[in-house]
Amino acid sequence: MGPTEMIDAFFNLEEEIHKFFKYKEDWKKIPIVDQRKYYWHLAQVEDGSGEVTFHEKPFTEEIMRTGKYYQNTIYTQRFLPKWVYRTKHFTMICEDTHVDGNQWLGIYDNVKEVKELPW
Repeated sequence: MGPTEMIDAFFNLEEEIHKFFKYKEDWKKIPIVDQRKYYWHLAQVEDGSGEVTFHEKPFTEEIMRTGKYYQNTIYTQRFLPKWVYRTKHFTMICEDTHVDGNQWLGIYDNVKEVKELPW
């Protein structure tokens, strides 16, 4: 595969991923990040804001007590109609890391979704 084909393939795949999640890019280019290795919990309120908590291992009381997990807020980019895109097998979440201005579209595996955190 030559450089032109490689670049074309990248943008074509990105477009296919957006279509899969019914995500329509608007105003700001937000990169896609593979978060499928993480166990995750989504806490979203009625207005769409909230946070996603994630960790490499299943959540335990010790992990939660010691704070050794990751947490990003839902990036409520005003030009998008919604910020969480669910499919049967995967969920894509607009996230704000609050580190160096980074935001991304995190793709999570629904099998690893944790509905209730052990507090």
